[in-house]
Amino acid sequence: MEVTRIIIHQISKEQGVIEAHLDLSENLIPIENEVTFLTEKLSKSFNKDERVIKINFLEDQDVFQKSLNIFLNNDTDDDFKEFSVKSINRLKDILLGVIFATGGYVIFIEYEINGTEFVSVFIVRDSKEVTLEKSDSNNEFIVQLTKIIKTENLAMAVRIETAKLLNGDDRYLHFTHVKGNTSEYFIKWIEADIVNKSKEDTRTFIGMLNHVDVPIDNLTGEKMEESTFRKRVHDYINTAGGVINLNDISKHFWGDEQKLSNYAEENNITIDMEFRSTKKVLDQLNKYTIESGKLKLSFTRKDYNQGIVKLGDNNQVIIEDEHLYSKFDELDLE
Repeated sequence: MEVTRIIIHQISKEQGVIEAHLDLSENLIPIENEVTFLTEKLSKSFNKDERVIKINFLEDQDVFQKSLNIFLNNDTDDDFKEFSVKSINRLKDILLGVIFATGGYVIFIEYEINGTEFVSVFIVRDSKEVTLEKSDSNNEFIVQLTKIIKTENLAMAVRIETAKLLNGDDRYLHFTHVKGNTSEYFIKWIEADIVNKSKEDTRTFIGMLNHVDVPIDNLTGEKMEESTFRKRVHDYINTAGGVINLNDISKHFWGDEQKLSNYAEENNITIDMEFRSTKKVLDQLNKYTIESGKLKLSFTRKDYNQGIVKLGDNNQVIIEDEHLYSKFDELDLE
C-alpha cells in the first residue's frame, strides 16, 4: 500500500440535536508509518464490510463530485484539501436537517493498493477504553482511560476507484449502504445513484464459482464434485431467502470468511458483498436452459465441460449422447 495524501476533519453532532459544528484541519498530514497503518486498517475494515455496494454517481453533479473532479484533474495538495473542506461543509449542511445523525472524524485519503488508486472518505467515531500501565515508583498497575478510534467499525465510508471514474467505466463508486433513513443523508452527500444490480451480480457470482477452487466436503474429507457443490450453494442461498452474502457463503463452504471477497479483489471483479439474487439466473447453478420457439434445451455445467453439449459451426448446437440418440428410434418422424 502507498498513501499519497490524507487529511482529517471532525464534525461534532449529537443524536437528537440539530446543531453541528466543524473542526477543520489546516494542512494535510505528513505520510508516516502511523498513517499507512491507519489506512491499512480502514481499508481492511471496508473490504470486510457486508454493507458495501458498488454503483455510480448521479449525472447531476453537486459539491462532492465537482470538487473531487477538480482534484483529480489537477492532482495537487491544495485541491485535495479544497475537496475535503468543501465536501465536509456540504455534509455539515445536510446533517443539520437529520436529527438522528451523529458526527465523527471524517478521514479523506488518497492511496494505492496493488496498482489500483482510490480516493476514500471514512467516517469513524471514538470510544473510551481502559489501559494498564505499571508505575515505576510503587511497582503497581495503574488503570487509565484513553480515547481510541474504532477503525474496525466504520460509521460510513465511500471509496472511489479513480481510474474507472476517469475512464468512464461502470461501478467505480463503492460505499457502505445502510438500508433505512439513517444513510439517506450519506447517499445525498456523495451523490450516489442507487440502481439495482442484482441480475448483474448474480451472473458475476456464478462466474466466480465457475473458476474458484471447489471446497473440501467435511463429511468425506475429499474435494466436492462440482455438481454437488453447485447444488449445495443453490440450496444454501434459497435457505437464506435468496440473499447472496459473500462472507457467509465463504465461511460456510471454505471456512474462510473472505475467500470470495479476496478472490474478487485479486481478479478485479466488481460485485456487491450482499445482494438479493435473481432466481432465473441463480438456477443456472443447477442447470442451464435455453430455448428458441418450441425448442428447449437444458443441461448442466458438467455436460458442457465433458463436451456432451457444445457449439458447432454454422449456428449448430451439438449434443453427443448415446442414450438421447437412441430415443429417436421411439419417435414417428417419417
